[in-house]
Amino acid sequence: MAISLENMTDEQREQAVRLFSFVKQNPDIEKQIRREAKKKHPNMQAPDLDLEDQLQAQRDEFREELQKRDKATLDALQSQRRAEYHSKIKSNGLDPEEIERVMVDENIANYDTAIKYVRAQKQLAPATAESVSPMTLPDTKDLWSDKNGFAKRTAFDAINELKSRRVLGQ
Repeated sequence: MAISLENMTDEQREQAVRLFSFVKQNPDIEKQIRREAKKKHPNMQAPDLDLEDQLQAQRDEFREELQKRDKATLDALQSQRRAEYHSKIKSNGLDPEEIERVMVDENIANYDTAIKYVRAQKQLAPATAESVSPMTLPDTKDLWSDKNGFAKRTAFDAINELKSRRVLGQ
C-alpha cells in the first residue's frame, strides 16, 4: 500500500512537512536517508551519491597504491643500508651475522656501536709477565745494619732487572 498525502490526516501531513523540512535543513541526515533508500532500491537515481562513491573508491585505491609504493621504497632503502653496513662490517674484519646477533642480544640499535662493542669484546687482555719473580723477604740482619745501603741496593737491583727485560728500540 502506497502512502500518499491525500490519504493522510491534517496532523500526519503536518508531521510529514516538519520531517521534510528538518531533513532539508540537515544535509548530512538527508544524505544518510538517501543512501539507505538507495540500499533498499538499488535502481534509484542518485547521481551525486554514485559520484561520491566512485570518488571514494578511487581515493581508497590511490591510498592503497601509495602505501604499497612507500613500503616498497622503505624495504629497498632498508636492504640497501643493510648491504652498506654489511660491507662496512666485513671491511672491519668482522662477521655481519655476529654483529646483528649482538645487536639483538645486547639491545644495540646502531651498527657502528655494535662494531665497537664486538671489537672491544674481542681484544685480548694485556699480557702478564711470563715469569713472576717470587717475593723474598730481605735478610733482617742486612736490613737493620745499614738501612740506606739496603734501600740503594734494592733500588739498583730493581732498575737493573727492568733494564734487562727491556727490548732495544722501544
